[in-house]
Amino acid sequence: MSHAHKPVTIEVIMGTGMRYLARGKVNDICHVYHTSRSAVYSCVVSFIEAMHTAPNLDINLSQTASEWEDVQRGFACRSTGRLFSGCVCALDGLFQ
Repeated sequence: MSHAHKPVTIEVIMGTGMRYLARGKVNDICHVYHTSRSAVYSCVVSFIEAMHTAPNLDINLSQTASEWEDVQRGFACRSTGRLFSGCVCALDGLFQ
């Protein structure tokens, strides 16, 4: 069954985008979502554009020393034994 004659759903766009960015192979993605290679690339572009323009995914960095200290205290308070003392950022489980 092909998506050639019907609109691609948000679920397919999201699944395709996430799978592609997780280093999924295009041929495998085509098979899973019953779509063409060009549709996979189109879904990936749509997914990335949506992620770049979603306001609730916008990263707002602290602007003052006081705001950075608040962030640092927040990490320290949430960690066991204040392990994250001095931490001001966490991405995908990696603290900086």
